[in-house]
Amino acid sequence: TPALLLRRAGDAQRAGEPETALALYRQLRRDHAASPEASLATVPLGRLLLDRSPRAALAEFDSYLRASPTGALVPEALYGRARALGVLGDAAGERQTWQRLLGGFPDSAYVPVGRRRLAELR
Repeated sequence: TPALLLRRAGDAQRAGEPETALALYRQLRRDHAASPEASLATVPLGRLLLDRSPRAALAEFDSYLRASPTGALVPEALYGRARALGVLGDAAGERQTWQRLLGGFPDSAYVPVGRRRLAELR
């Protein structure tokens, strides 16, 4: 089931098994694309991809933000998006994303990182 795949992927990620987690998140997205769990999987999948393929990670974060613009993981998706854009050298996009995160989620745990990055990008 989608819930089981999401749980197993999260367990694998926490157990330090990124390849297993990637495979399970991808299976969930492929086999249950219309499920809420598949949408939720985009954010942790993006985090796993960030160091390997920042473009692929960015696509995952953007997918979540399009599908769930008011979803529970929007702050995490924006954080991941900003980091991916930073790695890709898109300073304007990174700046805009940090501003969106800070403006929309002023109580987020990511605010200190966002403020620091915005100061560095000036």
